[in-house]
Amino acid sequence: MNKIIAILFLLLYTHVNGQEPIKHKGFRYYPIPTEYLHTKIDKSKFDAELNSYSKKATHVESMIKSTSNQLDLTDRIQNIINTYDVVVLPNHEIKINEKGLRLNSNQVIIFQENTVLKSIPNSKTHFAVLIVDEVENVKIYNANIIGERFEHLDTKGQWGMGVRIIASKDIQVINPKITEMWGDGIYIGGRRGIPSKNIEIHNAHLDHNRRNALSITSADGVKLIKPLVANSNGQSPKAGIDIEPNSNDDIINNIVIDSPICFYNPIYGIVVSLTRLPGVKQKDVNVVINKPLIIGGKYGIAVLGIYNNPNGYKITGNIKIENLTTYYTALSIKEFLKPQFGIKINVSNMNIYHMSKRGEIYSNDKQIKKSQDNLKILE
Repeated sequence: MNKIIAILFLLLYTHVNGQEPIKHKGFRYYPIPTEYLHTKIDKSKFDAELNSYSKKATHVESMIKSTSNQLDLTDRIQNIINTYDVVVLPNHEIKINEKGLRLNSNQVIIFQENTVLKSIPNSKTHFAVLIVDEVENVKIYNANIIGERFEHLDTKGQWGMGVRIIASKDIQVINPKITEMWGDGIYIGGRRGIPSKNIEIHNAHLDHNRRNALSITSADGVKLIKPLVANSNGQSPKAGIDIEPNSNDDIINNIVIDSPICFYNPIYGIVVSLTRLPGVKQKDVNVVINKPLIIGGKYGIAVLGIYNNPNGYKITGNIKIENLTTYYTALSIKEFLKPQFGIKINVSNMNIYHMSKRGEIYSNDKQIKKSQDNLKILE
């Protein structure tokens, strides 16, 4: 059975919307069709508040008086961020070193049309371009971040992030575009049992990052609205969205993923992996995934780590997957086993499409029925 799945995966891997993958910097890469990109209407929903902030903002460019994209401006921009609450970054590429830019509470960071933060090649295992660490009330508008995964100076590590949010609350990231990070495009986690809270990510465009497009390891209250997560390749788990706590101290609660597009992430479109969560502390997990569109990859959606419970630990809550549509995945949903915890999983209304040898798209009713039969084990 595994050999059949692997062969099907390889066959399906060569076709997406009739297009062939390209070789990009040594990796198989699928250019994202225009139809999956965020529209101007999507991205303009926050224009009114952005314009309001812009009127009272401090413009970095007028203070550093440099248009050179060859300079490392990390320290100079950090000093301005530490002095002013509302900051507009220069309207050109800016080199940022491994220290990154650390944001403060009650801060607004605005990227202009041509602003790009480009990560300078380094050898660090852990780093981030924008750091949101134990702060609150932060807004980031129109971030454009390019990583250094193809220029990284070592082979170790997988934790070079575009935006890293740790143990913070009331954070909004609006219209971010983050590509080619050594680790994840966006990482949301906690520290010492304190999760991140009330995090909103709107219209994220996360492409060709090395590990995952977006990871959540500890959070209570996350809204991911219309994320586009694509081409996560190079380091496992190679997922579009990875919800994966690191320990029993972490929290995975009130997570809502609305209308995500997962485009050719090699292993998982969306994975909820709870392997490290069970422990002496009882946990309540609540995740809603609404209207996911998953194109390509091995598994559309997978729920892991809840099928073996020798110590009798307790995990309650609900994982809801609603209105799932997949194209060309080897398996739309990774096969469920009988859960050994109190958590409930509900899957409703799935559509599964594949492509025939003649290039025709068809509803894979056989796989739909097989998945529906498998769901009975969750009852």
